[in-house]
Amino acid sequence: MAKKLPRNIRMKRGKFLADKMINGKRYRKVFATLWEASAYLRDLEIRAAQGSLERGTSGGSASVWFREFLQLAKKESAPSTYDNYDYALGNLDTFLSTEGIHRLEHITVAERGEPTFVACAIG
Repeated sequence: MAKKLPRNIRMKRGKFLADKMINGKRYRKVFATLWEASAYLRDLEIRAAQGSLERGTSGGSASVWFREFLQLAKKESAPSTYDNYDYALGNLDTFLSTEGIHRLEHITVAERGEPTFVACAIG
């Protein structure tokens, strides 16, 4: 029997379609993996709850994005996984701050599910 997909995600031509209505506006996006589609929907929910849905995450503070990610991970991950994320992102945040990089230019999700960050230095 086929594995049941999470709510608001369906298969379309071998891809995963994330489809959600928030405040009367439809958000749809197609992804190669189920993890990417799930991450997109979780990000939408967090941003909607914070009232920052219109601004988006791109170009935001790295520290703020790390805190948002950890807040979600605490609810959705095993305690040991959360501890690993907390440790890794703490080290990454320290490194980026030391190098003078404070804002994220773009966030993508790797095929295996690890967040991939491309940062730019803001003078």
